[in-house]
Amino acid sequence: MAEIINLLIDDVLPSKEDVQKFQGVKNINDTPSILIDSLELSMTLLKEKSKPIAIIEECSKADFKDIYLGEGQNAAESPLSHIIKKAEKLHLFAVTIGGEITKEINKHFDQNEFPIGSFIDSGASLTADNIVAVLESRVANQSTTLAYSPGYCGWHVSGQKKLFQFLRPDKIGITLNDSCLMTPLKSVSGVLVSGPSDIHIFDNNYSFCEECTTYSCIIRMKSITKA
Repeated sequence: MAEIINLLIDDVLPSKEDVQKFQGVKNINDTPSILIDSLELSMTLLKEKSKPIAIIEECSKADFKDIYLGEGQNAAESPLSHIIKKAEKLHLFAVTIGGEITKEINKHFDQNEFPIGSFIDSGASLTADNIVAVLESRVANQSTTLAYSPGYCGWHVSGQKKLFQFLRPDKIGITLNDSCLMTPLKSVSGVLVSGPSDIHIFDNNYSFCEECTTYSCIIRMKSITKA
């Protein structure tokens, strides 16, 4: 049975430093005072407008096999298909910080207040990611748990459709359009894979790796090996 989890914004709100680093600022001490003022306001608005919530449900490997296959558009080879075979537990999840924050971002961009809109946008993305991190810790127990989402690592974004059919994130206000884009925009969905840490280690030499712009898998694998 699916579990709905309401979170406190203070538990998932990123730091001002993290928001600046997310935007590529190498030395936060060099940030102009006028931008610091915009950042302070942005963090206040982010805290006021965000409504963090999640839904999570354990999923069998048999059920996930069907979900993962989706519409048959996955990469021929992907790390996730191998990782799942060695997993101990799987949980489908979806998280969001609500639609009000998107309205706030758009409002500031429409008013040409680009620094504020940009800071809120970055902070909102980090907040959603932090909710996923909370879920990873929640189900980890004695295992290493990491999240994998449609649209990454060879799992085609159309996989969202069957994931949504199984999990029903509409219970927490998340919907999916025909292009598999989620509303509210600051939402994340996927599968939490729990198991020995080494199942999450793989060579990033798949065909789709050449198109990757974040290399987040490398960062995550380094965090595992350092733990």
